[in-house]
Amino acid sequence: MINAKIPEYPLCPSGLVESLIKWSDLVITTFDRFPPRLSVLLACNKFSKPLIDVGVGPQIANVRVWYSREKACIACYSHGITTTLVPSRAIYAADPRIADAAVDIASMYVEGILKGNPVPTRTVVKVENGIIKIETQDLPRDESCSFCSREVETSLSKYKPWEAVARQVRLKRGEDEVTLSGIECASFLKYLENLGYRVAKEYIA
Repeated sequence: MINAKIPEYPLCPSGLVESLIKWSDLVITTFDRFPPRLSVLLACNKFSKPLIDVGVGPQIANVRVWYSREKACIACYSHGITTTLVPSRAIYAADPRIADAAVDIASMYVEGILKGNPVPTRTVVKVENGIIKIETQDLPRDESCSFCSREVETSLSKYKPWEAVARQVRLKRGEDEVTLSGIECASFLKYLENLGYRVAKEYIA
């Protein structure tokens, strides 16, 4: 057991995270929040490692899979990703049947991926009127996604998604303003540009 903090996107993956993922054949994440999932995704992209992400809620579970550059990653088609910490925490009870089904499905997908067989990119497990229902989707990669690209083109330059922004950058969208520093990865810059932010001043004194 290794007890370590996972850097949260937009921070780049740590050396420990990268070394563990480089050593692994396949990565499974079960975080409660999206930002640490994205940091792990960047490292999986760097080393071309398959990723299975399992998330369980009160009445629904999602099993998202990324194992091919032609397929959607766990960030493709996700919009409005928040990177702020929420001070309050919601407490809920999850239907144990949902968690059991999600684990079983993820286990089958591990076997499928390691054997080279295709699996759905997204599987939803939910309860409707007391009955477990399973829905699958097999989506292609979103070409505008800056997480599973080998290279992303921004208003400043071309970067690999996990690379840090090389300098401080100020972005504006109307009255909103965001400042990026060297610890924040290039995928975050591209994500903000996709949301309509534009470089206001490249260098900040």
